Amino acid sequence: MKKQLLTIHRSVLLGLCVIFSFFLAQPIYAQTHEVNVGESYTLPNPTPPAGSVDHIGTGRCTNKSDCIAVSGLDIKVYNYYTGTATIEVEYNYTYIGTDKKPKVGNGTAYYSVKCKPTEVKLSKTSLELEVGDVVELSYSTSPSGLEPEVEWKTSDTNVAKIEGENRHGFEEAVSNVKKITVWAVSAGTCVIKLNCNTGYTAPTCTIKVKEDNRPHLTADIASGSVKKGTKVTLTCDKAGADIRYTTDGSAPTKSSLKYNSPIVLNESITLKAIAFANGQESEVLEKKYTVVAHDEGEIFTYKTVEGVALTMKAFRYSNGIYLQVGKGEVGSTAIDKNYTGKITIPAKVDEMEVRQIAEYAFDDCKLSSVSIPEINSFRISPFSFRRCPNLKEIRIPNCVIVAQEAFKDCSSLETIVFSRIVIFNNSLQAA
Repeated sequence: MKKQLLTIHRSVLLGLCVIFSFFLAQPIYAQTHEVNVGESYTLPNPTPPAGSVDHIGTGRCTNKSDCIAVSGLDIKVYNYYTGTATIEVEYNYTYIGTDKKPKVGNGTAYYSVKCKPTEVKLSKTSLELEVGDVVELSYSTSPSGLEPEVEWKTSDTNVAKIEGENRHGFEEAVSNVKKITVWAVSAGTCVIKLNCNTGYTAPTCTIKVKEDNRPHLTADIASGSVKKGTKVTLTCDKAGADIRYTTDGSAPTKSSLKYNSPIVLNESITLKAIAFANGQESEVLEKKYTVVAHDEGEIFTYKTVEGVALTMKAFRYSNGIYLQVGKGEVGSTAIDKNYTGKITIPAKVDEMEVRQIAEYAFDDCKLSSVSIPEINSFRISPFSFRRCPNLKEIRIPNCVIVAQEAFKDCSSLETIVFSRIVIFNNSLQAA
């Protein structure tokens, strides 16, 4: 009886040893940690068999090393992975041994990391637009703050084109920007797709561009400076359209002036017009016209306060037409070369600003003094006063830009008065 009992005890003990050995051979996992794709995360310190952790060593992913970056306890999920991974971390720990002395041990901790996809949503999942409409699309992530690599793409550039932040020109695809601009090109349906590295199906926005049956209104003269008497013709693409307009900047309505013939511009106006056809109305057409007395390229003569005939020429700068002294041609001066007195250049002629003295305007002239009234911005061109032996002074009370060799070979020049001056290439050195 005793022998049998002893046998049983030995078998139980043997079984327990086997089970105990089995568990010792298996890695001991800490709790599972959930991390989103694109997220950085620090795992908690391992729990040593005794004492406390002294040093965290090498960490690595044992089954998905190409999807999780590991540095010690710091991890980051990337490269589309949305499964469960095992992280192995080696460490040292210190404890007090049975001999009451400090000891150092080493161990390995295993972590189970569940990698969850980052959800990406578009600000709009569908849009109904009209031709010419421009709207913005952006995306957000959940959790927020995670920025996946993305590519925006339109399925049909004939229907809708896209443009990204800090880019110029509409394209078929744009990469790694938070938002895009969508431009409705023509009637039809297309899809804006956001491809991203989150493991999710790419979110999309369906774009429906409606047929544009509205009337469209155009003017044959662009906004800007125009000569007095210029005629503006308005045209609508719908036959028989009722066109209404205003010239005081107010919004046109069905009761505004009816357009029957070209509009004659005798003064500066803001023209606004609208067309009505087939029960629909066009967008408001707006043009701003500054009426000037002289057209671009026109050459004429003006008498200064001294009674000197001064040649002027109208030239275009930016969106306006201004005047210059002289034609800007070699051998064609703005005054009689033999004039020996003072000349005052006007700030305005026929309500048009005088902005510059052209090249060779006073080349080889005998005038003694030049004065220019207060002008916001003025330019003296190259060789404007070349070889003026009698020129002693020039006075300009406001900002002036002096170009290269503007006063070349002006040996008698003694007084130069500018309130503000920008000099290029030592243009006054010969003075």
